Amino acid sequence: MRPSGKTKTPGFLVLAAGESVRFGEPCKLLSKLPNGSSLIDNTLAALSAVNNKICVVLSETSPLKKRVAELPFDYTVYPGKSPGLGDSLAWGVRATEAWGGWIICLADMPWIDSKAYRAVFDLACKQNNIIAPTFNGQRGHPVFFPPKFREQLAALRGDSGANSIIKSHASELLTLESACEGVLMDVDVPVDLHSSIK
Repeated sequence: MRPSGKTKTPGFLVLAAGESVRFGEPCKLLSKLPNGSSLIDNTLAALSAVNNKICVVLSETSPLKKRVAELPFDYTVYPGKSPGLGDSLAWGVRATEAWGGWIICLADMPWIDSKAYRAVFDLACKQNNIIAPTFNGQRGHPVFFPPKFREQLAALRGDSGANSIIKSHASELLTLESACEGVLMDVDVPVDLHSSIK
């Protein structure tokens, strides 16, 4: 892993270690969107417009490693195939343990615009709560966790990600309504690449 910044501001932890089984192709995140950009590049461009404190979690077998290594962002490589979202999230948190909190981003959500990311980031710099955007009342991504949740995040396993932490600390969840429908939209299958924001 490249050295990550150790200042106490939050950073963007980008989960990109999945196997893209439902997508049916070797590397979903290198697929092109209608704008000609790859899915991973589109996501990272939106994030870097807010803050360059970014770490991408990759699997050891991922074809993404070459592309991400060319970019000016930190990355960490999960050994072997990531067995679940929780495992790769925990790995990423342990690799960036000096951060002042984690804004957990899913790499396959390319329609989240920089304004939506900035709204979460700006609030995360001021609050000690879990923070998530909503669209029409439905909770989406990214989700911020302050440093007090470090141990719980680092202990995650399996496919459920951090939902268990959010459920068990519901009183600490702050939501902010977003104008960006992309906070709810991910890419599971090839046709999703052509989704449009309503």
